[in-house]
Amino acid sequence: MLIGKTRVRKALLIQVCAAAFLVGLCAASVSAATIHNLQVNGTGTVTISSGACPSFSCATGPCFCFQYSGTIKGTGISSAMIALTEQEDTGTRGNTCAEAFGFGTLTEKNGDTVDLDLGIEQCDSFNATSSAFFADTSGTFNITGGTGKLANAAGGGGVNLTTGDVSSCGSGCTATATFFLDGGFTK
Repeated sequence: MLIGKTRVRKALLIQVCAAAFLVGLCAASVSAATIHNLQVNGTGTVTISSGACPSFSCATGPCFCFQYSGTIKGTGISSAMIALTEQEDTGTRGNTCAEAFGFGTLTEKNGDTVDLDLGIEQCDSFNATSSAFFADTSGTFNITGGTGKLANAAGGGGVNLTTGDVSSCGSGCTATATFFLDGGFTK
């Protein structure tokens, strides 16, 4: 009878140890998947040119290439450079909006980067009082990776890009731009 109790105790001890081990693994994986807020904004410039952006082709009609650059700061990434490329396909234009897509990179001061894919819509607005013309882009971003401590970054959220007056652009110009990204990511 004593041998049977010893076996039961030994089996129970093995199960408890296995459960503790698994809980430890689960706790480690939960802490590794901590979601960090990402809420940044900033200013810079946008260069607009007619035609396809580098590495893209125009699908259904005339295209415009928007290349943004500037600085951002906020929660999740304290201070970084931003570089985004967006292509607007005017062949998909409704009333004042057209489908757009693109990619970008956030580069922290230490050189670590976060790579982004953009799924967006470009909408135009006109101020009749000042005859100013603005481009407002909003949609989503997906984090597709990075480098350094952000090499395994994943996540996403919302993005909004706004240009200054682009009424005199014609086939190309440079204007002011504002950036806002709001979402979350894991490292």
